[in-house]
Amino acid sequence: KEAIYYFFIASTIKCMRATNKKDMRSDMIIHVDRTVAAHESIYSVTHDLLEEIKQAFVNDDSVGFYKNQLQKSYDKYLTEDVKTRYPLDLIFDEVSKIIQSTGAILQNGIGKRTKEKELTKLHKIYIGGDLLQRGLTFSNLLVSYFTRFAKSGGNMDTTLQRARWFGYRSKYLDLCKIFTTTEIAKEFTVLAEVEDDLWEQFDDVEKGLLAINDIII
Repeated sequence: KEAIYYFFIASTIKCMRATNKKDMRSDMIIHVDRTVAAHESIYSVTHDLLEEIKQAFVNDDSVGFYKNQLQKSYDKYLTEDVKTRYPLDLIFDEVSKIIQSTGAILQNGIGKRTKEKELTKLHKIYIGGDLLQRGLTFSNLLVSYFTRFAKSGGNMDTTLQRARWFGYRSKYLDLCKIFTTTEIAKEFTVLAEVEDDLWEQFDDVEKGLLAINDIII
């Protein structure tokens, strides 16, 4: 829920910055399990939560509760610079439109019934497993909720392919967030350090400071 509340906040700011309709779009992915049954369950919970929040904002029913949740997310996750440029009152003036334009999409073999939302919604929350981690490009990815990790750790190539947050657009990097476990965060930190070290060694090879055969992986 916390990730979804943040997605609303970040999507609102991204829209406020937009210079064209394409820049107004935003994506979130939820990747916690590879089984279709789990996807169905998570989709159902996510869809119901979205509908509940939408109705609250339309009917002014329990809207105070959800605004409080949004404020907590705003306070917790945004930098002071972003808060200065986008005050909470300004966010609340626009967030209802974002919420009404958000839809959940089941990204697996049985999720075809949900795919029309790709055309009708500006803000999309994708739920799935293997289909999320490879072969798809999310051009407006803001939020990743990622808790699935191989017990064996997996090889580096596979692990990096799962890291859908690599390659964000610089225009909204300050809004991007990853919700994951401490263990996964540590694993990806190690992989990032390994990759950075390799690039530094390649740079030394280009400068003539290191022979290619002396590279250490």
